Amino acid sequence: MPMRYALFCVLILTVFLLLPFLSFAEGGSSQLAVKIISKAKVVKPPATLNYTILITNRGDTPKEIEILISSSQITWYYVYPSYLRLSPGETGRAILRISPPSGTPSGLYEFFVIVRDKNNPSNEVRVEDTVYVEKSIKLSLVKVETSKTTYEMGEPIIIKAGVRNDGSEDTSGYHIYVIAEVNGITGKKILKAKVPDLKVNESRLITFNLTLDPHRARGKYLVTVKLEDGAGDVLDEKKTEFTILGKVLMNKTKRVEKKLLEKIITITVTNLGNEKGVVTITELKKYPDFAYIIFNETPPEIIKIDGKEYFRWTCELGPLDSCTVKYGINYWPFLFILIAVFFIFLVIFEILQYPRIKKTHRKTSSEEHRVYITIKNRGKRTLHNVEVIDEVPGVFQVIRDFEVGKPAEIKKVGGATRMIWKFSTLKPGEERVISYKIKPLLHIEGRIKLPSVEVRAFLGRRKIRVRSGEIMTN
Repeated sequence: MPMRYALFCVLILTVFLLLPFLSFAEGGSSQLAVKIISKAKVVKPPATLNYTILITNRGDTPKEIEILISSSQITWYYVYPSYLRLSPGETGRAILRISPPSGTPSGLYEFFVIVRDKNNPSNEVRVEDTVYVEKSIKLSLVKVETSKTTYEMGEPIIIKAGVRNDGSEDTSGYHIYVIAEVNGITGKKILKAKVPDLKVNESRLITFNLTLDPHRARGKYLVTVKLEDGAGDVLDEKKTEFTILGKVLMNKTKRVEKKLLEKIITITVTNLGNEKGVVTITELKKYPDFAYIIFNETPPEIIKIDGKEYFRWTCELGPLDSCTVKYGINYWPFLFILIAVFFIFLVIFEILQYPRIKKTHRKTSSEEHRVYITIKNRGKRTLHNVEVIDEVPGVFQVIRDFEVGKPAEIKKVGGATRMIWKFSTLKPGEERVISYKIKPLLHIEGRIKLPSVEVRAFLGRRKIRVRSGEIMTN
């Protein structure tokens, strides 16, 4: 037990004494602070890799600083400057250059940066760091091409890059990439792929499937293919071009919404192509203007094709732009017209049910005239209680020579002679002719007007009246 306790105490004391000399990527003591900065820790012989060493004087007195490198490959390393004078709180900078020679085996190599106070060697800081040495290889792009030089809209685009190992050793353990940069109207697009391990003189074909917006991509595209190593150095570069053809592709949809005596038509045209185009929407104009309702702010143009009228709208559409035309057909006016026609038909039909009356005259002698009144029932129903009323002006004398049917009444009314004939019925198609003679009471020069004849009758329960035209004597 005492022996174990003694060993434990010795171990604790040893660690305490060595604590100032322990090293990290960033290290320091109560008097000095050291930091090593590097953008990359990979070097390919015979290239040179630079590290930056930052040293800060934490003490309260000036110090002369000595910078040393410890490594089994000491000839690779060079520090400039190797001495610094730092005031209290000041930070100095030194550059560490690492240059492994050609033929250096690849792998991870360790080194130490030792920073000490020249006047107080016990005040020392050690920082450990590493550098990775890559093999020295030689790769090239043997070809760069696309599957086609000209593509249709939306056609798959394949970029091919052939890589060959022209060096003296295989590429196992290396990080080699093929990077394809594509530039065109849609902007820049970068594709990246890792090159598999290649033996000496071995070739591989690297392919990329390029995806572009089919509605925006058109015109000429430049493809730049680079072969890069893990450090970002370009080993080889080649360029090629391809072209995407422009296309105007219009898609038309038509929707018809039917309502009561109304129809709404909506037509939408979308340009699914990759280039701007002009589309014309043409619709047959079947009805008069009053039947149409145009919902668009811009009215359509009316054109004629083969003698027929059409509505025409014109739209300029870019890729994925749409143009919508909306109009309605209102059948209400046609209904009103139909109702009006129906009523007109009824009126005409009703008129045709009325009897036809015709009044004529014939001069039988130098002074006498015979007047004829013809009444015909041209309807489909029998007329009842038919009365024929005619008047003779006072300048004429009625000669009571009635060829057919005497009047039921003859009387004077205001100087004129009124005669009334009465019939109980007048059947459909039946015709009656009434005649009488008249003679002027005085010698009259010129022509005299004879009034029209009035017929009164019952058509069913409705009483009707019809008049003939007036006539003039010779």
